[in-house]
Amino acid sequence: ISAKIKTLLLTVAAALLLYSLLGFLILPAILSNQIPKLAQEKLNRAMQIDEIQFNPFSMELNIQGFEVKNLDNSPFLSFGQLYVDIAVLQSIFDFSLKMEQVLLKTPYVSIKRDKQADFNFSDLLNPDQQESKDQASDSKIFPISITKIAISEGKLSWDDDFYSKAQHEEIYPLDLNIDNFTTIVSKKSQLGFSLKFASGGHFEWQGQLELSPLQSTGHIQLSKIDFHKVWQLFIQDSVNFEILNGSELIEADYSLSDTEQGLQLLINNAHIDLFDLKLSENNNHEALISVPDFKISGISFNLLKKDVEITQISAQDARFIAWLNPEGTINYQSLFARNDDTKAESKPSQTPTTDKSEPWDVKVKELKVSNFSFNFTDKTLPTPAHLNLTSLNINASELTNKPNATIPFNLDLKINHTGGLKINGHAVAEPFSSQIQLDAGNIALKDFQPYISQFARLDVISGLFNVNATASLLQEKNKALAISFKGDSHINDFVSRDQISNKDFLNWKQLSLNKIDLDLAANRYNIDTVKIDQPYTRVLIRKDKSINVNEIAINTAQKKKTLKTKPKPNTENSKPSFKIAHVQINEGTSDFSDMSLILPFSAHINHLTGSVKGISSKQKAVINIALNGRVENLAPVIIKGKISPQQGNSEIKLDFKSMPLPLMTPYMAEFAGRKIEKGNMSLGLQYKIHNKQLTASNNLLIDQLVLGDEVENPEAVSLPLGLAIALLQDADGKIKLAVQIILSDFSSPNDIFLILIK
Repeated sequence: ISAKIKTLLLTVAAALLLYSLLGFLILPAILSNQIPKLAQEKLNRAMQIDEIQFNPFSMELNIQGFEVKNLDNSPFLSFGQLYVDIAVLQSIFDFSLKMEQVLLKTPYVSIKRDKQADFNFSDLLNPDQQESKDQASDSKIFPISITKIAISEGKLSWDDDFYSKAQHEEIYPLDLNIDNFTTIVSKKSQLGFSLKFASGGHFEWQGQLELSPLQSTGHIQLSKIDFHKVWQLFIQDSVNFEILNGSELIEADYSLSDTEQGLQLLINNAHIDLFDLKLSENNNHEALISVPDFKISGISFNLLKKDVEITQISAQDARFIAWLNPEGTINYQSLFARNDDTKAESKPSQTPTTDKSEPWDVKVKELKVSNFSFNFTDKTLPTPAHLNLTSLNINASELTNKPNATIPFNLDLKINHTGGLKINGHAVAEPFSSQIQLDAGNIALKDFQPYISQFARLDVISGLFNVNATASLLQEKNKALAISFKGDSHINDFVSRDQISNKDFLNWKQLSLNKIDLDLAANRYNIDTVKIDQPYTRVLIRKDKSINVNEIAINTAQKKKTLKTKPKPNTENSKPSFKIAHVQINEGTSDFSDMSLILPFSAHINHLTGSVKGISSKQKAVINIALNGRVENLAPVIIKGKISPQQGNSEIKLDFKSMPLPLMTPYMAEFAGRKIEKGNMSLGLQYKIHNKQLTASNNLLIDQLVLGDEVENPEAVSLPLGLAIALLQDADGKIKLAVQIILSDFSSPNDIFLILIK
C-alpha cells in the first residue's frame, strides 16, 4: 500500500473517529449541558435531561428523562423518552425531511391558572414571536415525511384556582398514532388519536389527513364526559345554575377539504345523545330541569351550502320545575341570566354589522317528545297557584325554516292529573300562521281558585271545563297577531260557595256554549247558543239590608288605577262586537231570603225554564225573555219581556199565580205588624220603559185573605187593616187592585230593582 493510500485511510479513519466522538459523546454532552442553561436564561425555567443518545450514522436521537419546571419548581413539562429516526439518505436524495419514527413516551404537561386568570405558561408567550409565526405560516410548506408518529401514555394535568372553588382534572392516557404523515402534495396520512379524562369521558379520532391541499376524512367520537366536572372547570362562577349531572355520546363521520369556494366541511351519520342531564340553582341540589334521555340522530351538515338536515330529535321523561316570582319574573330568567360578577374579562362589544349572506337551511324530519312534565307555581298571588302539566307528548314532522313551508304537529298532555288537552294542526314559520284543532276536557276549575279569589269571595268546589274548537293564527307584517276561534265549550257539575256564609251561591249541572265564534283582530265575539241545565242561585238580603250578590265581588277599581295602560288606537275595530243568539235555561232553581225583616222570609223558586234571545251589541238589538217556574213548587210564575239595551227601552211582564199569602207574612209583619193566616194572591206586573219614561201596571188579586196575630214592631205603620180588607173584599172574598205608576226621566237600572222589591 502506498503512502498516499495509507494517508488517505488514516485521514478517513480519523475523520470517522472524530465524527463518532462528536456524534456519540461530545454532541450529547454539549446538548445535555447547554440546553438546561439556555432554558434557564431564555425561559427562566429549570430544565433537566437524564440522558441524550445520538447515533451519527443512523441519525437516531434518543432523549430520556426530560423535565421542565414551573416558576415554583413544580413539574411543568416532561417525558420519559423521545426517539427520532431520520432517514438521511432518502432525505438527501428527495430534498426533503424523511423520518422513519417519532416516538414520545409518557409525556406530561401541567397547566395551572391562578386567581388572576394567569396561566403557568403566560410568561412564555411572546406576541412578537407569535406574529412572526403567523407570517411564516403563509410560506410554502417544507416537504416532510414521517413513517410513524406515536405518543403513548400521555398525561395532562389541569389545576384551576380562578373560580371560587379550586378544581383539578387529568387526561390520561393520551395516545396518538399517525402512519405515513406527510406534507407532500396529494399524500395522505393515517391518523389515530385517543384520550381519557380522569373524571370520566373518552375521545377517539380515526381518519386520514392531507396537508397540501388540506383534506381530512374520518370518524370522531366523544363519550361519557362528566358535565358536572365541565361546569366546575369552566363556568361555575360565570352562570347562576349548576349542572348536577349529565353525560353524552357524540359520534360523526366527517370530511374536511380546502376548495376554490372556501373551506368545506361535511358531516354525515352524526348523532348526539345526552343522558341524565340535571340543572339546578347554584347552591341548591333540587333539580329544576331533568332530561334523562335526549337524542339528535341522523345529522348531516354542509358548510358551503349552509345546509343542516336532522333525521330525528327525540326526548323523553324530562321534568321542569318553574315558578313566577312575586315581582313577575320567571325563575329561569335569573337561572340563565349572565352573571356580571364573574372575574373573566369580557371583550368590548363591537358594532353589529348587517349580514347579507344567504341564510342557513335547516330541516328536521321528525320531532318526538314523550312524557314531559312541567310543575309551575304562580307566586304573584296571595295564595300561590299550582299548575302541573304531565304526560306531555309532542310529535312534529318536516320541520324547516324555509318560508311558506307547512309543518304538521300534534300535542297532548294532562293538566293537574285530571284534565286533558290535545292539539293537532299545522303551522307555517314565515310568514307565521297556524291552524289548530283544540280538544280540552275535564279541567278542574277549583285548581284555579287562587285566581278567582282575586275577584270574588267565592270558593269553587267543583266544575270541569271542556272545549272542542279550531283556532287560526296569522301574523301579517306590521300587524298584531290575528287569532280566530270557533268551537263548543261546556262546564259540568259546577258548584260554588260564598266565603262569607259558606253556603252554595251559584251552581249548575251543565253550562254549554255552542258555536262560539271569536275573532280578536276584528274584536268580534259571537255565541250561537248558551244552555244552562239545572242552574241554582242564592240571593240573600242580610239584616243590614246588604245583598250577598254585591258582597261576592271584590272591588278592583283601586288596583286598576295603579296600572298604566297605553291608550288604544281609535280604529274601526276598537269597539267590540258581540252576540249571544239564544240562552236556554232548564229546570233552574233559586233560593231567596230576606233576613232584614222582623220575621225572616225565604222562598224557593224551582222548575225555572225558558229562554233569552237576541243578546247583541247592535244598536237596534232586542232581547226577548221567556221564563216560567214555580214558587215553593206551588205557585206558577211567568216572566216575559223585551229589552233594547242600546236604546234604553224595555217591556217586562211578571205573572204570579195563586201564591200562598202566608209566604208574605214577614213583609206584612215588617210594614203592618200583622201576620197572614191564609189566602192566595195572583199578581201581574208589567213594566215598560220608553224614551226614559217608566210605565208600570200592577194587577193584584187576593183571594180569601185572613189576617193573623199582631207582631210587635215599633216601626210598623198603624193601619186599620181589618176595615180596609172588609171594604175591599167583594162578596166572594176577593180583592182586586189595579195600580199604575209613571216615572219620568228614568235612567238607572237600580230603579227597577227597587220597584220590584216594593
